[in-house]
Amino acid sequence: MSGIYFDHDVRLKKYAATTTSGAKKVTSVVRIELVTADPYALASVLRQLEEIETEQRVADAVARHPPRPRRRGPSKITAPAPLLMLPYRGDEN
Repeated sequence: MSGIYFDHDVRLKKYAATTTSGAKKVTSVVRIELVTADPYALASVLRQLEEIETEQRVADAVARHPPRPRRRGPSKITAPAPLLMLPYRGDEN
């Protein structure tokens, strides 16, 4: 669940809600108008809205394409290669 937090510099101007029903689902839309004279408060509210939008896009993408379970294949940790069987001829100077 997401929320928008703002301080006393941001004021609620008005809000409204509309609901439409179709054959398959009911959709509700809430419109909120905020007023501020402080550019920093405006930036804070817009940043929060952008974070909410990003979270929703990621959640929608995961819902559409769930991560596939990883296959259990051969282990990536393998034994070292066997040593070469080179003959030893002693110290030849």
